[in-house]
Amino acid sequence: MIPVYSQRFLGAIKSATVQVLSVIGWNLQSIADSTRVEKTQLHAYQDRNKASVIPLDVAIDLDKLAQRPILLTAFAHALGYEVIPSDIGPGHFGRDMGDFALCAGDVMNTAMRIWADQTIDPHEADEISPKIAHAIHVLRRSQAVINKVQKSKQPYTVSTIGGRHD
Repeated sequence: MIPVYSQRFLGAIKSATVQVLSVIGWNLQSIADSTRVEKTQLHAYQDRNKASVIPLDVAIDLDKLAQRPILLTAFAHALGYEVIPSDIGPGHFGRDMGDFALCAGDVMNTAMRIWADQTIDPHEADEISPKIAHAIHVLRRSQAVINKVQKSKQPYTVSTIGGRHD
């Protein structure tokens, strides 16, 4: 039996598992071949009718394959934390603002579809929750850049003219 506290976050972690597998875009067997678990386990980790939850080491492997901390962010949110990259540098702020524009549009598109019937059911809440969390995550990364500028009292280079964005 899953403890009551963990049960509250099971839907969000299952949704994040579905999302990370979708972002990777491979078939389950190929993904399984890149982790320590079998295809059937990967399937169970995203199945809302099964109590199994993806182990953290497998979640890290999948996040690396997706090149985004999708599952790690879901686990962190379950504990009340945010995931902020340690390598914030030139170019990140501009890229984050572009990412925010895209994910905010996705949140709004999903919200409008969900609200069409004037009701948010649990499945719809599970669908939109990781999208909102991602938008918040992007803004928190941007806030970290702004905090760095405020603390250091030094300007932040978003990009150099004719240079590349890191």
